[in-house]
Amino acid sequence: MSLALPTTPRPRSSDASSVGPAPAGSSAPARDIRATSSDTSPSATAPVASSPAPAEPQPATSASPTPAPAAPAAPASLSGVPSAERTVADALAALPPVAASAPHYKDGTYSGWGSCRHGDIEATVVVEGGRITVARISMCLTRYSCSWISPLPPQVLARQSQNVDYVSGATESATAFYNALGEALAKAK
Repeated sequence: MSLALPTTPRPRSSDASSVGPAPAGSSAPARDIRATSSDTSPSATAPVASSPAPAEPQPATSASPTPAPAAPAAPASLSGVPSAERTVADALAALPPVAASAPHYKDGTYSGWGSCRHGDIEATVVVEGGRITVARISMCLTRYSCSWISPLPPQVLARQSQNVDYVSGATESATAFYNALGEALAKAK
């Protein structure tokens, strides 16, 4: 299949898409290769019109857009905080103040026992100033090592309660430790 090109020379456009200068010794302008196509219809051989130049940007009109409604003023201490965090902070500030909590536990050293089918665990807690300052596994009488649940006593100090995580692979020993803490802290109330 051959392609028929127009035989009449087309004027050279000032468009940058024109191809090169006219051949040497010829007065004919360069050809625009955009007209080539594998289609043999008459429209494929018609001269290609150059596309219009993009429109110039229009200057802004003097009418100003409608201003957005103003957000409620943030407290001075939250002026640099993003608005999503401010709404949370504002909601927390609206809550009634919490009275300083009285000591939760009586001072002293308390022990408690917890049991599971693998044996018994004794937990000891020391309370000073109403807060748990020491928590430990004081006796481990299980058939497995209590090193599996050794991360639990620091959780008691951080959470100030008997609520500790379960330990995968030592679930029953963790439950025994939890129950031992419950008994010890019940004595401290």
